[in-house]
Amino acid sequence: MKVLTKHQERLLLQGITEPRDRAVMNLLLNTGLRVRELCELRWSSYIRANAQLSYLEVDGRRVPLNSIAMDALVEMGLERQGRTEAEHILKGLRGQPSINIRAVQQMVKKYAAEANLNDVTPMALRHTFSQRIATGQNANVIAQLTARHPVSVAQYQSKQQATLTDLAVAVKRLPP
Repeated sequence: MKVLTKHQERLLLQGITEPRDRAVMNLLLNTGLRVRELCELRWSSYIRANAQLSYLEVDGRRVPLNSIAMDALVEMGLERQGRTEAEHILKGLRGQPSINIRAVQQMVKKYAAEANLNDVTPMALRHTFSQRIATGQNANVIAQLTARHPVSVAQYQSKQQATLTDLAVAVKRLPP
């Protein structure tokens, strides 16, 4: 299981100038979304509960957004007039309505190679998020944020459902 260090994350992100590519990488690193979930994101997935809490509704779970993920959405047009709720957040190249899984995989590979990083895949970015979020969190919070079964996160934890506030607090604690 590949997990990036903070230094490796900085190396990976520093050479990205394309706003969509930067948004993809930051959303993967700061939300723990699967590539399929990222590609399927529509503006209707975005929910602003209040001034302190925004999240994405993805496959029946709520994924709170930290400031880095929010910045990625703003850069992709969160505040743009005229966008529709049905539009995909991340557009494909050459007029495609959405980015596809293969494009995300190639994008991660490209920027990892440019940063001289080996074995960096979208799954490595998801593992990096999971590892960072795990510090000081109970298994249920981690499981809900990463859409994993709590048993795969920790063998013996209470089965109490984490609240949306618990999830948001965990994401906001991520180091910048």
